[in-house]
Amino acid sequence: MLRNFRNFSAALVFAGTAFLTVTTAQAVVINSPTISPGFSKDNQNADGSSSLNAAVELNLSFTKLSDTTGTWSATINNIGEGIVTVFALSLNEDYGWTETGFTFDPITTDCLSDAKFCKWATGDATQVKSDFLSNITLGAEAENPAPHRGIEEGEIMELIWSVSGDFATITDTTLFSDLIAPNFVNGETVDFKSFWAAHVQGLSGGASDKIGGSVLVDVSEPGALALLGVGLIALAAAARRRRNVL
Repeated sequence: MLRNFRNFSAALVFAGTAFLTVTTAQAVVINSPTISPGFSKDNQNADGSSSLNAAVELNLSFTKLSDTTGTWSATINNIGEGIVTVFALSLNEDYGWTETGFTFDPITTDCLSDAKFCKWATGDATQVKSDFLSNITLGAEAENPAPHRGIEEGEIMELIWSVSGDFATITDTTLFSDLIAPNFVNGETVDFKSFWAAHVQGLSGGASDKIGGSVLVDVSEPGALALLGVGLIALAAAARRRRNVL
C-alpha cells in the first residue's frame, strides 16, 4: 500500500508539473505604452495635433497564444470631439499576420443602449490608408449609418482581432516596436511613425479629420535596462567602500 501511495504521489507531481508547463507557456502578452492624442494629416496645430480637436487615447496589445495563433486588441478612448468611425493598424509583415476573427467590447455602459448602438465590424479602412498607412494589416469600421454608430466623445471601445501567422520568434523579450510596421506614404517616409490611424467624423461644423501615427518609445529597452543595472552595481560598490572607510 505504501508503494502504491508513493507511485500515486509521483504521478500527481508529474501531472502538476506538466500542467504548469502548459499554462505558463500558453500566452505571451506584449503591450504598447499609452498613445495619445495622434497627429492630424490636414488640420494641424503647431505640435501636429488636430486643430479640429480630434484626439484619442490608445492602448494596443498583442497576445501570442501559440506559435501560429494570437489576438490583437486596440482599446480606444475618444478624449477629443466628434465620433471615431474607422480604425486601422499596420504591422510588421515578417510575421505573416492573417485575420481569422473579429469582435468588440463596448466598455462604455450605454454604448449598446437603444439610443446608441455602437456596432463595429472588420473592414478595409480605406478612408485612412492613403493619408497614413501604406499597408493595412487589421481594420475595423463602425456600422452604418456613420457617424452615429461610432465611438462618441468620452466613450471607450475595445476592438479585438484573432490572427494567425508565424509567431515562433515572439517571446516575452520582444519589443512592441518589433511588431509594428515602419510606413511610407506615396513612396516617401512620413515624418512620424504611422502604424495606426483613425477617422473622426461629426466634428464642429460637420467636419471630419484623420489622425494617426505617434512617437512610440519602448520603456523596456534592453540597453536602458543594462545601463540601469550598471548604475545600481556602481552605487552598491560605492556604498560598500564608504562602510569600509567608516
